Amino acid sequence: MRAFLTRHLGADGGVLIFDETAQAKKGTKTAAVGRQYSGTMGRVENVIVAVYTTYATKRGHALIDRDLYVQADWFDDPARMTTAGFPKEHA
Repeated sequence: MRAFLTRHLGADGGVLIFDETAQAKKGTKTAAVGRQYSGTMGRVENVIVAVYTTYATKRGHALIDRDLYVQADWFDDPARMTTAGFPKEHA
Protein backbone atom coordinates (compact mmCIF):
# COMPACT_ATOMS: atom_id res chain seq x y z
CA MET A 1 0.00 0.00 0.00
CA ARG A 2 2.79 2.39 0.93
CA ALA A 3 4.62 1.81 -2.36
CA PHE A 4 1.40 2.28 -4.35
CA LEU A 5 0.57 5.55 -2.57
CA THR A 6 4.10 6.85 -2.95
CA ARG A 7 4.13 6.03 -6.66
CA HIS A 8 0.70 7.51 -7.45
CA LEU A 9 0.11 10.20 -4.82
CA GLY A 10 3.57 11.03 -3.49
CA ALA A 11 4.02 14.77 -3.00
CA ASP A 12 5.27 17.12 -0.30
CA GLY A 13 2.67 17.98 2.31
CA GLY A 14 0.80 14.66 2.35
CA VAL A 15 -1.56 14.24 5.30
CA LEU A 16 -3.55 11.51 7.01
CA ILE A 17 -7.20 12.40 7.49
CA PHE A 18 -9.33 10.65 10.12
CA ASP A 19 -13.06 11.00 9.63
CA GLU A 20 -15.97 9.50 11.51
CA THR A 21 -19.28 9.24 9.72
CA ALA A 22 -22.60 8.13 11.19
CA GLN A 23 -25.31 6.35 9.26
CA ALA A 24 -28.86 6.03 10.61
CA LYS A 25 -30.08 2.46 11.16
CA LYS A 26 -33.36 0.94 12.30
CA GLY A 27 -33.42 -1.96 14.74
CA THR A 28 -30.74 -3.48 16.94
CA LYS A 29 -29.11 -6.24 14.86
CA THR A 30 -26.80 -4.28 12.56
CA ALA A 31 -23.19 -4.66 13.72
CA ALA A 32 -22.21 -1.86 16.15
CA VAL A 33 -25.58 -0.06 15.99
CA GLY A 34 -26.53 2.06 18.98
CA ARG A 35 -28.13 5.29 20.09
CA GLN A 36 -25.68 8.15 20.15
CA TYR A 37 -25.26 11.72 19.02
CA SER A 38 -24.72 12.09 15.28
CA GLY A 39 -23.27 15.34 13.99
CA THR A 40 -24.56 14.40 10.54
CA MET A 41 -28.14 14.40 11.86
CA GLY A 42 -27.63 16.93 14.65
CA ARG A 43 -29.31 14.79 17.33
CA VAL A 44 -29.23 11.44 19.14
CA GLU A 45 -30.24 8.66 16.74
CA ASN A 46 -29.84 4.92 16.28
CA VAL A 47 -26.67 4.84 14.14
CA ILE A 48 -23.53 3.00 13.19
CA VAL A 49 -20.32 5.03 13.19
CA ALA A 50 -17.52 4.21 10.77
CA VAL A 51 -14.06 5.72 11.16
CA TYR A 52 -12.05 6.19 7.95
CA THR A 53 -8.36 6.94 7.39
CA THR A 54 -7.45 8.64 4.13
CA TYR A 55 -4.08 9.74 2.75
CA ALA A 56 -4.23 12.96 0.73
CA THR A 57 -1.80 15.06 -1.28
CA LYS A 58 -2.23 17.70 -3.96
CA ARG A 59 -2.16 14.80 -6.46
CA GLY A 60 -5.22 13.03 -5.02
CA HIS A 61 -6.39 10.90 -2.11
CA ALA A 62 -6.87 7.24 -1.19
CA LEU A 63 -8.76 5.41 1.53
CA ILE A 64 -6.21 3.37 3.48
CA ASP A 65 -8.21 1.97 6.42
CA ARG A 66 -11.65 1.84 8.01
CA ASP A 67 -13.35 0.34 11.06
CA LEU A 68 -16.61 0.45 12.94
CA TYR A 69 -16.81 2.23 16.26
CA VAL A 70 -18.35 -0.33 18.64
CA GLN A 71 -20.11 1.00 21.74
CA ALA A 72 -19.13 -0.52 25.10
CA ASP A 73 -22.48 -2.25 25.71
CA TRP A 74 -21.85 -4.51 22.71
CA PHE A 75 -18.84 -6.03 24.51
CA ASP A 76 -21.06 -6.94 27.47
CA ASP A 77 -23.05 -9.29 25.20
CA PRO A 78 -20.74 -11.88 23.57
CA ALA A 79 -23.66 -13.65 21.85
CA ARG A 80 -24.69 -10.39 20.15
CA MET A 81 -21.09 -9.79 19.03
CA THR A 82 -20.89 -13.30 17.55
CA THR A 83 -24.25 -12.98 15.80
CA ALA A 84 -23.13 -9.69 14.25
CA GLY A 85 -19.98 -11.36 12.90
CA PHE A 86 -17.33 -9.88 15.20
CA PRO A 87 -14.45 -12.26 15.97
CA LYS A 88 -13.90 -13.17 19.62
CA GLU A 89 -10.66 -11.16 19.76
CA HIS A 90 -12.31 -7.91 18.54
CA ALA A 91 -11.46 -5.10 20.95
